Formats: sequence, structure tokens, C-alpha cells
Amino acid sequence: GRIGSAEYKAADERMQRGQRIALGLPAKDEKRIAATLLGSVVTRGRATNRAVPEYPQAAKQLGIQGIVIVEILIDETGNVAKAEALCGADLISAAALEAARKWKFKPTLLDGEPVKATGVITFKFNLGR
Repeated sequence: GRIGSAEYKAADERMQRGQRIALGLPAKDEKRIAATLLGSVVTRGRATNRAVPEYPQAAKQLGIQGIVIVEILIDETGNVAKAEALCGADLISAAALEAARKWKFKPTLLDGEPVKATGVITFKFNLGR
């Protein structure tokens, strides 16, 4: 299931301070948030191509805005092999997923060998009103 943006933000703030994540969620959900946040460290500064999502016309007309957090799996060559929206409205999540799949990264190396990595990308949709 999806993780709410408030839970994600709270977990991120706790991790930045080195605190244990304790959100009152089932252990499996807390572990998933922790793994996602730790994975995001791998992606910071490693993107070589950042696609920007196109704001869907229907979302604009309905006044939908906000953030979409996308969890990604990066393969050994730096391509996004899998993308899943963790939170965000459906109309803007689809655009965020499409953009996330176009991102490219420097391969992550472990003992000099390329490995798969996970991370998160946060997309902000703002109508600028």
C-alpha cells in the first residue's frame, strides 16, 4: 500500500536526526519506510538525466496539486527498472511515474561491481496560484 506523505516526512525527519522510526505503523511498514529513506541516500547526486513530469491537463482543471513520492529500483546500468508511487493523487501520480522511468543514474558500485539500488524521487505539482 501507499505511505502517506505525513508519515514519510516524519520518518525522514527522524532519520535525519538519527532517531529510530516509530510511527505506530505495523513493523513491515516501518521497515519499508526506513529502507526507502536509506535508499534515497544512494540516489542523491547520482542522477545523470532528470525527466520533468508533464502536468496533466485534467489535474490542472480539477485544481489537483501536491507531491508524489516515487520509489524506484535502479538496475546495474543506472536505468530505472521499476517505479511505484508511494503517495500522491492518482492523476498526478501517473505523470510522476512516467517521468521517473526516464531518469538515469550513475551505476551504484559495491566493491567495484555495479549493483541494483533503490531510492526515491519526490515530484512537486504546484499550480502556482
